Amino acid sequence: MESLPVPSVQAMVAATGGAHVPARYLRPEVAADAVVSNGEAAMPIIDFEKLLHPDESRGESARLHEACQEWGFFQVWSTLDAYSAAVKNVADRLLVIMSKNLGLQPEVIANKCVDALQSVRMNCYPPCAQADKILGFSPHSDADLLTIVLQVNEIQGLQVKRDDDTWVPVQPLEGAFIVNVGDVLQIFTNGRYRSVEHRAVVDTERERMSIAAFHSPSIHATIGPLSELVADQEMTMYKTVDHESFLRFLFSAKLDGKSLLQRMKL
Repeated sequence: MESLPVPSVQAMVAATGGAHVPARYLRPEVAADAVVSNGEAAMPIIDFEKLLHPDESRGESARLHEACQEWGFFQVWSTLDAYSAAVKNVADRLLVIMSKNLGLQPEVIANKCVDALQSVRMNCYPPCAQADKILGFSPHSDADLLTIVLQVNEIQGLQVKRDDDTWVPVQPLEGAFIVNVGDVLQIFTNGRYRSVEHRAVVDTERERMSIAAFHSPSIHATIGPLSELVADQEMTMYKTVDHESFLRFLFSAKLDGKSLLQRMKL
């Protein structure tokens, strides 16, 4: 079945001289939403080299644990320069340390990631004269385990939603990856680690570019709270399904907030 032809929004705006965005693409809530000013809140920054250093790993591991619990987003700074190899290495190492932080054996989450799925997406958000009235990407949480993003240029655009419903702009650290906890990791940890809503806004004059690498468990893995984390007295918050069923939930869910997690709740 062929997709229905949809006119380019950018072309429609350009046809008006850049001064008008079609009404169906306007998002009135963008201007009304509270956005934290630069400097008021700072996303946690994890030093990857310290995380692996025998003498400094304890403190950095504690910062990683807190970032996963409180933010669900963090930046990883490192001297790594080979992107495709680096993101896989970063994801694997982070998951091992997260397992330890949760009191698990290092291989518990890793065992679900043998022949893991990885996809990479290039994002380009063109400038828009009415940037304060539209979104480059609607608020959502990612459906994977971990997402690792490389900011290609210095234009800000990623915003993270906090518990008080304010949006915190992410200020990319040069040489750092932006990492966020995905829905699957929230499910695996029975809610201990948080998959957080985020969105992309656009700039009035310059395009924003990024590269996102999504890391998911093996297609043969089951998706549900890890048995090692669900004690007898603890309520299991999410269903356990095979990966194929989880993907059906994913592709039938609207990209809207945390709708996928809501469908996975018991």
